Amino acid sequence: MDRPSDRPLTVAEAKNRLRRTTEEALPSGYVQRHPYAVLGFAVIAGFLIGRSPVTRYLLTRTLLKGW
Repeated sequence: MDRPSDRPLTVAEAKNRLRRTTEEALPSGYVQRHPYAVLGFAVIAGFLIGRSPVTRYLLTRTLLKGW
């Protein structure tokens, strides 16, 4: 984190710090920092889900039931 300062933050500085911290904590922040790792994980997960007949059946049934 930032080094504590001798003076309190202004409202604008506090809002900016909170916004920046919140964006880093969201999943989209992780995706922005590690795009290739997320892409690799998505490909592997898609391959594993596509290879399993039970998972395909459950996924298809769930999607069709929801629509």
